[in-house]
Amino acid sequence: MEWSADLEIGIEQIDEQHRRFFDFVMDLRESDDTKLDEKFEFLKNYALEHFDAEEAFMEAHEYPRLNEHAQLHVDFIRKYSDMAREFLEFGSPGPDLDSIREMAETWLVNHISGADADYAKFTREKRSENQ
Repeated sequence: MEWSADLEIGIEQIDEQHRRFFDFVMDLRESDDTKLDEKFEFLKNYALEHFDAEEAFMEAHEYPRLNEHAQLHVDFIRKYSDMAREFLEFGSPGPDLDSIREMAETWLVNHISGADADYAKFTREKRSENQ
């Protein structure tokens, strides 16, 4: 899977964060089993920073579905953290590395093209109404 312009939502700061988020997820794909605990933690922390920035943007633009969107972020962090913790603690009876990578990739692409595209559309429509 590669980043493509189809994943851009038209908000430069957020698009740049999405590209970096995507790169960090792809870095997991290229990882062996060394320093995975650090990579898992780094990706989680970056996701949290990005989600905070996104939610601040939505709040500033009075996006009516902010709480629903923020819950998607919480759900991702919870699922990702649980899978990473189980992988590091238990190994083979828990999720494997490919499952974690696949979940993060799929979630990110679906989230950008769905929920994020929705708030970007709302923002564009709101701006055009105010002109």
